[in-house]
Amino acid sequence: MAKPKKILVIEDERPLMEAVEAKLTRLGMEVITSQSVQEALTKIENEMILDLVWLDHYLLGEETGIVFIERVKGMERFRNVPIILVSNTASDDKVLVYKKLGVRKCYLKSDVRLDAIIDDIKEITNLRLAN
Repeated sequence: MAKPKKILVIEDERPLMEAVEAKLTRLGMEVITSQSVQEALTKIENEMILDLVWLDHYLLGEETGIVFIERVKGMERFRNVPIILVSNTASDDKVLVYKKLGVRKCYLKSDVRLDAIIDDIKEITNLRLAN
């Protein structure tokens, strides 16, 4: 039996974080949740594999999603983990910065249904099986 996909959700809006966790868990995925960069880094300290990261730009505390990416890309074991940005603000400049940092997809929360993002997560994590 295949190991469940491991998804890190870094989202400061607790109701959305819990909804994402519930949907992904129902799909058989293992979900690690966090509301800040530091909490996320602490929680993944002993993890060897992540299959995908859901990342918000604005998080609890002073640090943004950009800080998380810069730190996690410095860790060999997470360097190639797909990251999706799901944010309330998505200026062209901000999207460009995230794309340059290797973010796979960017979503504006007000413009997309949660189920559409979940479908993309399923597709992206299945693609990782083939790679």
